[in-house]
Amino acid sequence: MAVKYLSLSLLIVFAMLSILITFEEASATTIAADWKKIENLEDPAVVKIAEFAVEEHNNKYSDVELEFVKIVKGEILKYFEINYKLVISAKSDIRSGESAINNYEAFVAYEELGVAPSRLVYFKEITQD
Repeated sequence: MAVKYLSLSLLIVFAMLSILITFEEASATTIAADWKKIENLEDPAVVKIAEFAVEEHNNKYSDVELEFVKIVKGEILKYFEINYKLVISAKSDIRSGESAINNYEAFVAYEELGVAPSRLVYFKEITQD
């Protein structure tokens, strides 16, 4: 009887280790996904994503309204969803008449391929040190 319980215990431990190893391999695969440089920053699809980011920022923060100028730099990551990390040049304080052009980093995620940008993960000003 003790041998039977020992065999069952070993089987359970082996199954748990197999599951743990599977999860470790999955997370290692996630880490291995690479961001790729966006070569054509004037591609209308990429510009649309940048404009979406600025628009979302303006909807969330009414204290400073921004106006899209151009994309300075961009990267894309395709893994389960499509993620864009963009450096966007935008005019700030356009309502006050005292506008300045600043750079902002935006992270936009698509939850499905071919669907309009679904969420702005973050949007932050890049400060000059």
